[in-house]
Amino acid sequence: MLDKILKKRSIAALSTLAIAHVAAQGSMDSRLSTLEAQVDAITQKNVRGTTQATSVTSRPMIDGAELYAIADALYWKPTQDDLTYTFRNHEEVDAQGNVNGLFSGNAKDLKPDWNVGFRLGLGYNMPYDQWDLELVWTNYRNNSHSSTDAPPKGYLLSALSPIGVGGGSGLWNAEATLKLRYDTLDLELGRAFYTSKALSFRPFVGARLARINERFNAKSTGIINPIFGRNLFTKFQNLFHAWGARAGLDMNWRFGSHWGIIGRAAGSIVYGRYHVSSIQTASSSISGFEYDVSNGFHRVRFNAEGMAGIEWDAYVNRNRAHLFFSLGYEITEWFDYNHTRNFFNGALYVQKGGDLGLQGVTFSARVDF
Repeated sequence: MLDKILKKRSIAALSTLAIAHVAAQGSMDSRLSTLEAQVDAITQKNVRGTTQATSVTSRPMIDGAELYAIADALYWKPTQDDLTYTFRNHEEVDAQGNVNGLFSGNAKDLKPDWNVGFRLGLGYNMPYDQWDLELVWTNYRNNSHSSTDAPPKGYLLSALSPIGVGGGSGLWNAEATLKLRYDTLDLELGRAFYTSKALSFRPFVGARLARINERFNAKSTGIINPIFGRNLFTKFQNLFHAWGARAGLDMNWRFGSHWGIIGRAAGSIVYGRYHVSSIQTASSSISGFEYDVSNGFHRVRFNAEGMAGIEWDAYVNRNRAHLFFSLGYEITEWFDYNHTRNFFNGALYVQKGGDLGLQGVTFSARVDF
């Protein structure tokens, strides 16, 4: 009787152990499958066939169509070389209009004013590997004016005059205007990803179309010279239409759940056509002095951009949308942009040069939906 009881208990114990082993084996298989899935989610095969960690996307993850819109307000000013339009001489002029001594004074430049502009864009967060594609249009207009009068007992000398100082010089007023029309259209392909817990980058490549139209007009009132008459009028036009490649890097360092410091560095190299023209006339001219010269040519130009600022973002509408606002200071520089021509006395040829820069405050808003 005791043998039967022991035998039955042994069989039950072995059965329990077998069931426990099978259950443990099933639990282990499940845990291994879960672990393999987690490893697959954070690793990937690169183009060389080796395994590497997958970078975690930093773009907004919402329950929507994966589209986003951009609207920026710009408060910028241009900075450009070679905008001198007159010289103020403090040396006295006698009753006959002759200069009593050497020229001693200072140059007067047109200093562009601050003006507003805008930037509009539309983007799409692509499903493949968290890439995004966006198209952005930047529009900026600037109209600036500057004027000056001759100093007491002195006179003005036009920086654009066809001749130097001579008997009878008597310019008492000079003024200049600058009209700038600036448009760029950028297509960007980028990918935003975290490199640490708080720092993310978005490298991008793309294309740029640029159209820069600039007109510089100057007027000097008074007697230029008995030969060349009075009241000098000068008009320069510098038009540049170009296309090319663009690349850059966006940065975001987050120091809270909603706040971060942002930055951007970008550059573009474009090929385009210049159309420049120069017109100068003098009213009441005895010699009939004037010139009207235009030229068209192609050039390759380089543009550099930089921006730094602060941002705030948040998810809204139960994770169906994402809002992003930023305030920053932006700088863009077009190297060797100015190519207007100037002629002195119809013979001496001078080509103006220098860079064109734009800088100022940018307020940006973006919504992902």
